[in-house]
Amino acid sequence: MVSVIARYAGDPMGGLTMECPECLTDTMAPRLTTKGVELDECRTCGSIWFDRGEILFYVRAIRTFDQALADATRVSSIGDRCSPVSNAPMADLVFPGGGTIARDPETGGVWVPGNEAASLRHDGALDIRWHAGAVTGAALRFRMPNLVSRSIFTLAGLYAVLSLVLITMSLYAGLSAGACLLIAVAFAAIQFAIGPFMMDLMLRCASLSRAQRTL
Repeated sequence: MVSVIARYAGDPMGGLTMECPECLTDTMAPRLTTKGVELDECRTCGSIWFDRGEILFYVRAIRTFDQALADATRVSSIGDRCSPVSNAPMADLVFPGGGTIARDPETGGVWVPGNEAASLRHDGALDIRWHAGAVTGAALRFRMPNLVSRSIFTLAGLYAVLSLVLITMSLYAGLSAGACLLIAVAFAAIQFAIGPFMMDLMLRCASLSRAQRTL
């Protein structure tokens, strides 16, 4: 953790900068893309740092790239450039087409040199579009929805409706107490199973709504 924090320096434009593996100066700064994700780009050479898995958000042919990355990793060699995050020497990955990028073996992050990034974007292999404004990731931070209160009210409402339905069916449809109990248990099991997915959906919707208003 200390080595990671030590790699960052104050950014006069606000935020944090990292040392570029090519320029060896603190010129890599967060830059917002139109997808709402911040990437670190060197202001001097244009190289880009992708945290683990981030590059897959911008690769058009994900399976092809992932396979090429795996093949290149097997025959990679440790180069002389150090990771801007962990400061560990990165492995140089040479792709069949001749392109070269570097991968941090400790964090799994990927560093793409400026000329490679420009070439990949020109060929359409990387779909990176920078946000035109001066919006940073801090502008996209928002107050998280109160999931506790929302969950309580939602569950209370659902169980109230369920109780009303079961009582009605018991009184007018002749449903037995055992059947009512079985339905209630099944409903609770289904709610428990899909609860995490519903919470994740709520967070995604809130984040997307906020990002759209900001962008």
